[in-house]
Amino acid sequence: MERIARGAGVAPATVFNVVGPRDKIWSALIGDALEHLDDRLGAMSDVPPFVRARRTVTGLAEVFVSDPQVYRLVASQWGRLAVHLGRGPLDRIHRALADAVAAGVLRPDADVDRLAGAIQTSCVGALHQWGAGLIDDAGFRDRCALGVDLAFAAAATDAARAELNAAVDR
Repeated sequence: MERIARGAGVAPATVFNVVGPRDKIWSALIGDALEHLDDRLGAMSDVPPFVRARRTVTGLAEVFVSDPQVYRLVASQWGRLAVHLGRGPLDRIHRALADAVAAGVLRPDADVDRLAGAIQTSCVGALHQWGAGLIDDAGFRDRCALGVDLAFAAAATDAARAELNAAVDR
């Protein structure tokens, strides 16, 4: 709150009166990240599901690394803020997985909810590591992408297995 006030040249009380308590500020930062992600990704209906899922997680990583001073702080609050992510990237990932099942890329018995959850867990873990400075920007992007690669490879149909396993081996 104090940093925002200093940057805006106003008193902390003014920030509180205009924006609200810290949780409102954190929510606004998450909302901003999701807007940047939507701007970055746009419509991708003609993009294959695997590529869509990968672009979603690496796009989110790009948004975070674009302003590390802010988003490392967001990462430190992630446990309390994770609920805000449910409306953005997870929806995109879930859709990409469902489309992959419909297209015959993933097995018809693939549990899309669990696969999306595994990808989300991978990305949140990478976010925490990045936020703590344990991995660099490239490592953050790579670990998010690896979560997608592993989920798709694990549920691949026989016809798509070689291609999706190759993504894991990159």
